[in-house]
Amino acid sequence: MPQYPPVEINPYQSPVFNSQEGIVPPRGTGVLAALADGLRHYVQNWPLIVAVTLIVHVPLTLWSSYSEYFVFGPDDIQQTLFLQQFQEVFLGVIAAAAIQHIVSQGTQQQRPTLWSAFRCALRLWPRMCMIAILTRVLFVIAFAVFFLPGIYFLVVVSLVDVVAVVENRSAIESLNRSRELARGHFWFLFAVSFLAYCANLVFAIIIISPIVILDEVHWLLNATLEAIASLALPYAQVCLFAAYRQLVKP
Repeated sequence: MPQYPPVEINPYQSPVFNSQEGIVPPRGTGVLAALADGLRHYVQNWPLIVAVTLIVHVPLTLWSSYSEYFVFGPDDIQQTLFLQQFQEVFLGVIAAAAIQHIVSQGTQQQRPTLWSAFRCALRLWPRMCMIAILTRVLFVIAFAVFFLPGIYFLVVVSLVDVVAVVENRSAIESLNRSRELARGHFWFLFAVSFLAYCANLVFAIIIISPIVILDEVHWLLNATLEAIASLALPYAQVCLFAAYRQLVKP
């Protein structure tokens, strides 16, 4: 009888089931694969992603729009930008962490919920705030030196939110880990970030175009359009998650 070589069994390998239900398709590689995987993650988890985004950003857009129209005045751009940065640093990070939790759990064949997403985001809130503050301070320093160091820094730390949530690392560890992952993959991360955020920008411009075309828009309409435009922001975030998975792929 023919002799067959013994079959080696890896005890650490994930089990394979006969059913095709819940099986994640194999990951591709490259910029287009990251963008496609990001779109797939968004579509598969869109109810939770949309819910998280609206729960966080609707109050923020109402606050920002009301302040712009009745507190600062439409011409006070500096105060409006400061408020928006304050919102992103201390409140927008909640949505960012929740979305990373949702897509991460989805790829692990688990069922994320709205409660688990916000519970994770609130648990990581101090860490995410620290990351947001550090990245902005370091970006200003890098950008003050020259334009190119600022762009380089943004790409190098592009995975910091993903690392903080998926690998459960501290703020400093997440920055170092993102820098480590970006080493040798700068142009890959640059292309993914650039194209994903360009798609986000195009969608936002289309949505808020009535504000630009019309001379005067009611502050509630302004807030509504900005909230709708915020629905595109998670796409860039999940694309970076897909890029991260490529870089850590065994």
